[in-house]
Amino acid sequence: MNVLDFVASVVRSVAWPVFIVFAILLLRKQLTELLASLSEFSFSKEGLTGRFDRKLRETSRDVNEVKVESAAELRPESRRLLDEKEHITGNSARIATAWQVIEEALRRRLRELGVDAATFGASALVQSAFDHNLITDMERRSLSGLNTMRNLAIHGRSSEIDDKRTHEFLVLADAMKTVLDITEGR
Repeated sequence: MNVLDFVASVVRSVAWPVFIVFAILLLRKQLTELLASLSEFSFSKEGLTGRFDRKLRETSRDVNEVKVESAAELRPESRRLLDEKEHITGNSARIATAWQVIEEALRRRLRELGVDAATFGASALVQSAFDHNLITDMERRSLSGLNTMRNLAIHGRSSEIDDKRTHEFLVLADAMKTVLDITEGR
């Protein structure tokens, strides 16, 4: 074995470990947030599995802390998401539809300010609403948490989205929609 073969062998041996270390260093903030939201983790012959219930609890807490003055302040055309989305079947579809109602409310409020938010993704939409003082920081965090939960329902394992989780999401989404309706004039 000559020197070049030896160097090539060493490079092949350490390429993946170096790449993994580099990726971890590059994505350490995102990985830390992901691991912080993990409430259960297991390793079996089927592979790695995890549950992200912690984000649901944190978002629920944040939504509960948002001040809702009175349901009497709601405009008559405002309907509750739980009732409105009753006819939609499939938990992921109900979650996606409820999130869509929230996005539409945010887009409408931004449009009233002259902001063209038609092409904004969910995160940019929430951030823009915050930047234009349409929502408070706590509401921004609650909406970001709901968006994360929506993404887990749509892009994650739909089998983990049971009726109870769907109901919790719809209750939280309904609370945020109510806050958006009440605060529309502020």
